[in-house]
Amino acid sequence: MTSLPPRTATASKNSLVVENSVLFLLALFSFFSIAGTQIALGLALLLWLIRHVRQRDFSSQKLGLEWLLLAIFAWGAICSAFSPRPLESFAHMKHLLLLGILYLLADPTRDRTFRKRFVAVWLSTG
Repeated sequence: MTSLPPRTATASKNSLVVENSVLFLLALFSFFSIAGTQIALGLALLLWLIRHVRQRDFSSQKLGLEWLLLAIFAWGAICSAFSPRPLESFAHMKHLLLLGILYLLADPTRDRTFRKRFVAVWLSTG
């Protein structure tokens, strides 16, 4: 197995630090600000997606729920398309972003230190 060049490894580590910081913002806003929570969640999902597209590696993120989540998104899209108010229905599909938390927290929570800090931040805001 080849290792990453030093510059790529540093960039990857920096992107993880930024991604984890946004996850801490998500924990911080979760109890008192819906807007802050949604912005942090959207930003965290975007950073997660960019990191995995750049690395071309989604294999470590399999949780066994992929087909179920795809079915939920498809069902929501079909229901929104045939709704009496399709534009409003599609706007409310943003709530499905909450399912992305499963993937956002799958990797970082394997680290005991991150898990302790995240839970501490999350509980201290409640």
